[in-house]
Amino acid sequence: MEGKIQNYFKGKKEIASVYLFGSFVSGKFTKASDVDLAVLFEHACMESAESLKEKYMSELGRILRKDIDIIVMNTAGEMLLNQIYKKGKPILNQNRKFEKIFRIKSFMVYSDFEIYLKQIQNHFIKNIKSKKFLTLWLWIQFHRHFWKET
Repeated sequence: MEGKIQNYFKGKKEIASVYLFGSFVSGKFTKASDVDLAVLFEHACMESAESLKEKYMSELGRILRKDIDIIVMNTAGEMLLNQIYKKGKPILNQNRKFEKIFRIKSFMVYSDFEIYLKQIQNHFIKNIKSKKFLTLWLWIQFHRHFWKET
């Protein structure tokens, strides 16, 4: 499958790099699993990225006989990019310099954001453990129900 994906994208000038991620990389795929790909487009092609994405999903779906889901890396959030870089598998890299610069920039943004994300997660876990979260949720549910009745 990886070879077919690589052959499909090879030579497409608008593509800088392609990553395979999700269940096919983690080994948790089933017959019904879709194929998750992350595509980094060259900057000059960003205006047509969405239409190209749809075209690629359709054509690759026919080739692989699988549903294809493509993430445009240029517009993806930093958390998703971090997961793609950590757990994904590079399939094709046609512009190493551009991909390296993009990766460094996204890592820098994620590193700045990661501190706050961990604080939010820790606060959320602390509230769940102290049952404040459950109390708040029950209070909201009660009042939503009460105001529907009146």
